[in-house]
Amino acid sequence: MPMLGGTIVAIVAFAAIGTSQDSTGEYCRTLFSVILYSLTLNWFTAVTCTPLLCTTFLKVTPSAADGVEEAPIPKGFYLIYSKFLALCIRFRWIVVAVAAGLFIVTIISFGSVKNSFFPNSTRPQFYVDL
Repeated sequence: MPMLGGTIVAIVAFAAIGTSQDSTGEYCRTLFSVILYSLTLNWFTAVTCTPLLCTTFLKVTPSAADGVEEAPIPKGFYLIYSKFLALCIRFRWIVVAVAAGLFIVTIISFGSVKNSFFPNSTRPQFYVDL
């Protein structure tokens, strides 16, 4: 269900571009179609074919006699990353405050973004609907 939710969110995010009636929709409608079809097929494959292939080709053999495996000791990048995560969890309220502050800054920054997806065309053309 979370993967289906993520797929639907990604499709809906591009729906505004694909269903737009201006030049943005004209140029990007096919982009929306490709994203719609590819993400839908990707989700369908992920929930049907992938588990089937995994159960067919990946056989699990217990490695320990008592059935309990010890967790591997993190090394290199994973050691640094696990220490960073432990630090973030220890100071979680500071991390939440920084994330909320960055979110507010991005919302305020949207005011300086130009409100045009495509620049105006400099090519002289016109439409005739028959």
